[in-house]
Amino acid sequence: MMKAILTFIFLITVLIGHTQVWSPVGGGANSFVDALELYKGEVMVGGDFVQAGGINISGVASWDGNAWDSLRSGIDAWRIGDMIEFQNDLYVTGGFFMVDGMWMPKIARWDGATWDSLGSGITGFSPKPLALAVYKNELYVAGIELDYAGGVPFYDFILRWDGSKWDSVGGGIYGVVRALKIYKGELYAAGDFLIADGKPASMIAKWDGSSWSTVGGGVSGSRIAALEVFQDKLIAGGSFYSAGSISVGNIAQWNGVKWDSLYAGIEGQVWTLEAHNHNLYVGGSFNKAGVKPANNIAKWNGSNWFTLGQGTAGFAGGQVISLLSDTIKNCLYVGGYFKTAGGITCNNIAKWTEPTGIKIEDINQSETLIYPNPFTREGSLSIQLNYNLYEKDLEYGIYNLMGAKLQSGSLNDAYNRKEQTINFRINGDGLASGTYFLTIEGTTGRLAVSKLIVVN
Repeated sequence: MMKAILTFIFLITVLIGHTQVWSPVGGGANSFVDALELYKGEVMVGGDFVQAGGINISGVASWDGNAWDSLRSGIDAWRIGDMIEFQNDLYVTGGFFMVDGMWMPKIARWDGATWDSLGSGITGFSPKPLALAVYKNELYVAGIELDYAGGVPFYDFILRWDGSKWDSVGGGIYGVVRALKIYKGELYAAGDFLIADGKPASMIAKWDGSSWSTVGGGVSGSRIAALEVFQDKLIAGGSFYSAGSISVGNIAQWNGVKWDSLYAGIEGQVWTLEAHNHNLYVGGSFNKAGVKPANNIAKWNGSNWFTLGQGTAGFAGGQVISLLSDTIKNCLYVGGYFKTAGGITCNNIAKWTEPTGIKIEDINQSETLIYPNPFTREGSLSIQLNYNLYEKDLEYGIYNLMGAKLQSGSLNDAYNRKEQTINFRINGDGLASGTYFLTIEGTTGRLAVSKLIVVN
């Protein structure tokens, strides 16, 4: 029996997913992509573009994975606020007035074949719906100065539609609402406001179907622009420096009781959040996630931040405005105002694919010192980290080049948090001469990977 002995100095900077790939989406769109939504198996794309894939398509388009198509004559080119499916129709909001040549101010619905209005729409001095959510079988619409809906005066920033008529939401919110999300059975609203139902509420409040209440003292700063649920926590992103009583960097998490940070946060504006394949993806206009350079997009696995290749660039900095998880096709759609993604010309919409198999391309050997390598005799494995791990149930895995796991074992007793080291032995029996991958894994997924060579 032959055992392989390894000694590693392992600086962990490589994470979940390998062979991470950016790709264009049918030539892209010629201006902002503000909103993305899945509807009847297709990706619905909204923005102020008038072309998609070189075809004249105005305001909203569908992508079936191969080709672009219009939704009849579309929407007059205005910025789109949000899109969502409700009662089998696709609802679209934004700054528009005309849809398919008909008067449908600020909100319209598409049934897959034709457009229809919601009464006389939303009107007023300068209304703009920015966010949609379905809660207790009603459609909630929030944004800027929703003065009239269906011809009824509301003078509010959040309203609800039951499928036939408009209604207020308790005492309402006074101030811009940019995001809506359901969390633990309640509807959370966030934005630039300071008052909900006539009471102080600093940029975030929650609605239980009958009354509004505050959320842990709220946040301080300019705005919350996005909300998402990830690992049983509500994530808020935007431009703010504190949440509750703690300092944060433009992003924070709420567990229903208290606020917490996401490590060092984001250095810049967060515009959008999306949970996808056990990671939280963050888009906006920023250049750093945690302590790592990141161009407008990054991901968080619950413990650490990671970049997505070169990120996005061009067109006023390459900001990311919208994200959409497509779990059927195992990809993330990224929209915004950018020329390139991962250095590839994409024109305001791109696709990020992250297979689960282990590949060599993303392993940075300059940050991994393996000794001896190749190895042939007994020994111990030592991994030196450059930060603390806050994972539970750590384990190692050994994979072949096809991504098949050959061996695994617990590391719970091997990790020395004070010295930031992991020391353990692995069994080289049954490992033929060749190249393998050693991974460190936790409850949130794969944390690190290094190439390992065995010589018998």
